[in-house]
Amino acid sequence: MSAVPTWPPLACPDCGAPMPLRLNPWRRGFVYLCSRRPFGCRGLASAHPSGAPQGIPAPAEIRRARRFCHAVFDQLWKSAPALYRIQETEPSERHRAEQAIRRQARKRCYRWVAERLGLAEAEAHISRLADLGQLRDFYRLARGARMSEILEWAHEREAAEGRRGARKRA
Repeated sequence: MSAVPTWPPLACPDCGAPMPLRLNPWRRGFVYLCSRRPFGCRGLASAHPSGAPQGIPAPAEIRRARRFCHAVFDQLWKSAPALYRIQETEPSERHRAEQAIRRQARKRCYRWVAERLGLAEAEAHISRLADLGQLRDFYRLARGARMSEILEWAHEREAAEGRRGARKRA
């Protein structure tokens, strides 16, 4: 693992103390950990490989709600390959095809949730939600959703956007 990137500390959402960027002690990568951790504060925020914060740092109650949202949401988009007839038979090629399907499904699921919550796509990501009410609404939507319905919605939307794009070019 390379050296820790240089990023300014964040303010801990739980206690207000500085949260410097450190090597993640639980998995690969980096994490912002509260400097008062030895004294019981559990404040933390995920970081991108570059060291940039992932989403909005949040207090414990919001982090817990985000974990619940991820549990149902991730299960939803990860189920997408089962809806396709994957032609690849060689294991590494099949895996690559499934990963591509999952990436697209995740984007489509976030767009679907964003539309229903009345948010811009960039603001509908779980790590950007900092309000318990929005997280509850997100959870209910993801829990009640079926990937097949989202896929149908996405195909209709993408077809309509394609028709609009064709009109603009004409």
